[in-house]
Amino acid sequence: MDTMSVQNGGVCIGNSCQCNPGFTGIICDTQIPIIPIGCNPGCQNGGVCIGNSCQCNPGFTGTYCESRDFCSPNNPCQNGGRCISSNTNFICDCTGTGYTGVICTDIVSIDVCIPNPCQNSGTCHRNGNSFLCTCVPGWTGTTCTVYEGVLITTTTAPNVSPCVPNPCLNGGICYANGNSFLCSCLSGWTGATCTVYEGVMITTTTAPNVSPCLPNPCLNGGICYANGNSFLCRCLSGWTGATCTVYEGIMITTTTAPNVSPCVPNPCLNDGICYVIANSFVCRCLSGWTGATCQLFQGMITTTAPTTPSVGITCANRPCINGGTCFNNGDSYFCYCGPTNTFTGTNCEIISSTLVPNCPLNCAPGYCVPSGSTTHPYACMCRGTLHLTSCN
Repeated sequence: MDTMSVQNGGVCIGNSCQCNPGFTGIICDTQIPIIPIGCNPGCQNGGVCIGNSCQCNPGFTGTYCESRDFCSPNNPCQNGGRCISSNTNFICDCTGTGYTGVICTDIVSIDVCIPNPCQNSGTCHRNGNSFLCTCVPGWTGTTCTVYEGVLITTTTAPNVSPCVPNPCLNGGICYANGNSFLCSCLSGWTGATCTVYEGVMITTTTAPNVSPCLPNPCLNGGICYANGNSFLCRCLSGWTGATCTVYEGIMITTTTAPNVSPCVPNPCLNDGICYVIANSFVCRCLSGWTGATCQLFQGMITTTAPTTPSVGITCANRPCINGGTCFNNGDSYFCYCGPTNTFTGTNCEIISSTLVPNCPLNCAPGYCVPSGSTTHPYACMCRGTLHLTSCN
């Protein structure tokens, strides 16, 4: 016998071959089945010994069919879940199925707004398994990528915005534009980040998200503009001073901190507009409302002014007389004639029949009026100019 043809480690001596345990045949090419212990004395739970191994009935497993198979004959895990049998029960592996729960029947709740798919500062709202975007003014589209009708492409991750923190200074509004941004500046301001005021470059080392205008130090309706680490106040007509505390040349003293305004929060009800007057306020009410804080409803009537101010005339024309305070209102104006009824009318041109009683000042040839100041409650109106003591 050629020893080279013997398989499975057998050794040939003369014309016969000696095979290793577990093999037989002329050249040791036939494997002998190993008789398992389980077939002697026998298979459990109705298992049948076939070919010296136990064939188990459905619901059982193991060498002797001794273990309960809780995953057979029917997989209890739903929606493609993988069943894992343990000694006393089963466990469902729901990984990758989109379901959860004991047998993978509960739909996994997915927050479609994380990360935020709405770009350019849009707000995401869940809508079932989808979402809706509420875009800031000027932006439209499913994910707020269309600005003024022009599609703005971006590779920026939806939850990362170049507008956070806001790089636009001096009240500018930031709009994301791809990996960059665009600034919409307030009137008078220009430049990439709104740092040029009426052609003059205002240098600043202030971080974009820190402003000396927050909170607003400008009183009496003044508008604050950041100027480096300091600020500039643009006062309403009639007001001057570093923080708009001087009215028509008269210093209006106040103990109120610059960042506290009698108009914050707005005391005017029913959408009334609040205006600061020294340490107090005055409300301009919508049509139909009246009272100190617009709390009284009179029905749909016109304002108390006998006529409507002319369109195109603003406070720059100084239309308010007799000490009236002018407030711009779009392309028109509004005159506040004081806390009493001494004067009324569109331009405070009508003298009330009831003058201020018990005035301690001698205002002849003018007349006494309330000043609106707590330190000097009365003043003299002299030919349209307010004086603190007399008309002399």
